Amino acid sequence: FGLVASKADHHIRNFNKEKSDKFLLILEEEYKDKADDVSKVNYYYSNKAAYLENSGDIQEAIKIRLKIREFYSLIRDNTLNSPFRFSTIALGNAYLKAKEYEKALVEFDIAREIIYDNNISYYDFFNVPLFTNIAECYIKLNKPYRAIPLLRDSLFIVENNSKGTD
Repeated sequence: FGLVASKADHHIRNFNKEKSDKFLLILEEEYKDKADDVSKVNYYYSNKAAYLENSGDIQEAIKIRLKIREFYSLIRDNTLNSPFRFSTIALGNAYLKAKEYEKALVEFDIAREIIYDNNISYYDFFNVPLFTNIAECYIKLNKPYRAIPLLRDSLFIVENNSKGTD
């Protein structure tokens, strides 16, 4: 699983269509129907969704990401590193790419709730991508007044986490 999965992941992220197709087929044959290994099934579908997003088929990717999140909502684990949280952010990102900003905000708000539920500092570097994606949604919805505080906080977080790393 490891070598094939890492190659598939590499080609999907770098979007080499021919090689992505090849490795997705291998992953599908190996793991798609093995419900006993949830992580491998999730890995296959997450990669398939990423592939579809990169190839421009956002709506099909959203369908897959909805299924992944729906599955993880059944075993909802509100810890910071939970698959539910990651699947929620991935779905929000897919909605953002599809220009469905209201839906993206719903998903991102669920992810923010998990951060707050785990007493993670608002000013943790980990929050920057989430905050900037939320801000982008507000800007696209013509609500810059909602985006500005998030962007300021993101800049503050980046500046304060990068000191001393030169």
